[in-house]
This record gives sequence, C-alpha cells and structure tokens, in this order.
Amino acid sequence: MTINEIKDFLAEKQGYLKKSADVLSERLNCPIEDCETALYEARKLARNEENTNDNESVISEFEQFLDKNGIT
Repeated sequence: MTINEIKDFLAEKQGYLKKSADVLSERLNCPIEDCETALYEARKLARNEENTNDNESVISEFEQFLDKNGIT
C-alpha cells in the first residue's frame, strides 16, 4: 500500500488520524514508516482545512457587519 493510498484511507476514516502509526500499520498491513509519513501529512492537511474554514467565516461575518453599517 502506498502513502497516497494510506492518506486516502485516512480521508475516508478520519478517526484513525487520532491513532498511532502502529495501530494504522496493523490495520492496513503496511510498513510503519509509510503510516507515519501518511499520518503526518494527513494531520497537517486536516489542521489547514480547519483553520481555513474558520478564517473564511470570520471574514464573511466581518464583511456583513461592514455592509450592514454602511462602512467601506
């Protein structure tokens, strides 16, 4: 199993992002080093997506406030 296939698995079953590379390695029957790499990349991607969504909602709320109050 390749690192990309492991990342695809993690995208579908995000609960495994909280597990260790050992657990993931046993579940998928693949090398632990590949699981460590895939977990690192998948967790990093998940953090970026969470941060991006929060910032966009704050910006849109702020823009709505400005528009509502006639501020440019």
